[in-house]
Amino acid sequence: MTMYALSLLLRDFAVCAFFAAAALLVWKAVPGGKRAAVRTRLQSMSLKKWLVPERLETMFEEAGYPLKLTAFQYQLFRYGIAACWLANNTYDLLAYGSEMSLPGVLLKLMGPGLFMLLTHTKTSVVTYLVGKWKDIYDGEKNRELFMVYNMIADEMKEQSQRKLNLLSMLTKLRDYTVRIKPSINVALRKFDEGPHTAMMAMAEHIRTKEARELCKLLADLELARPGDISALVEAREESYTNLLRENRRRRRKFFGHIAYGIAFMPLLIYLWNALHIAQQYVSDLSRTTNQLG
Repeated sequence: MTMYALSLLLRDFAVCAFFAAAALLVWKAVPGGKRAAVRTRLQSMSLKKWLVPERLETMFEEAGYPLKLTAFQYQLFRYGIAACWLANNTYDLLAYGSEMSLPGVLLKLMGPGLFMLLTHTKTSVVTYLVGKWKDIYDGEKNRELFMVYNMIADEMKEQSQRKLNLLSMLTKLRDYTVRIKPSINVALRKFDEGPHTAMMAMAEHIRTKEARELCKLLADLELARPGDISALVEAREESYTNLLRENRRRRRKFFGHIAYGIAFMPLLIYLWNALHIAQQYVSDLSRTTNQLG
């Protein structure tokens, strides 16, 4: 039997063993009396609990699910690529391992492991990118909240003798928002407990520093007497302006970092290409040396 035929036989055996082990785990994990739909749901919940830590789910939720990707989908994508990559490399090693040098074998084996490290859910390139995406998402939520505050403050300045009905204003303005609309709904449901409680619940749902300050300002406006609203808005104008300026500064800084990354991208591509050529050169040299030997 040739090495190629043996590698095919081992591959088929590994695939059959994998499916047999999966079927055995499913059979042992779920009681036999459960219906198929319930059994499938329990399996999905068990797999999700194993794949997705609570910390990872919170990270994706706070970032607004980048590219509409949930933590569970990300983990499936991550482990799926690593498994396919490892299976392909194992097949190559079984089929052509005798012709490969030791560095080539190590590179084949290290590829999936390096990919798992680069996409690790605690500290990796992916968590850094998700964190930056969260900064963008928080900035967009702050922008919508500033818009809501501006519209309320402008109306109160024009009608300074009218008492602010924050519940009615938020109900009308939530249709002009996208990212903070769920947070406004949380506040509306909490208004029976008082404006401060409702606005603090909204701030906790938005989860930005600016949201805490602006929601407190709105609650103070709700409790102010009609004749004092205009003066209160003007007194808090400087605080509001500082919050707006800080939000814009962080936004400019973030997009500046992206611009630097794009500017240096050709250099990184050139270095990657040089490393790839060097690796190919070493592999060819090792193969030639083995053939001459």
